[in-house]
Amino acid sequence: MQTQTEARQSAAEEVFNLRKRIDKHLRAGDTDEVSRLQLQISELQQKHGVTTGIGKDENEDRTAR
Repeated sequence: MQTQTEARQSAAEEVFNLRKRIDKHLRAGDTDEVSRLQLQISELQQKHGVTTGIGKDENEDRTAR
């Protein structure tokens, strides 16, 4: 069972990954998928209280977005 801190960190990592996916779909002009991904982010934010995403960028540096 995940602790609350682990669940929150996992949600923040998922938000980061979803935002990366949103960037790709925005470049492709896929607004329907962008809306769907934004909805997923808002659900994670409401459930876990995360406001930013945390993850690794292409340079393997830990970043917050």
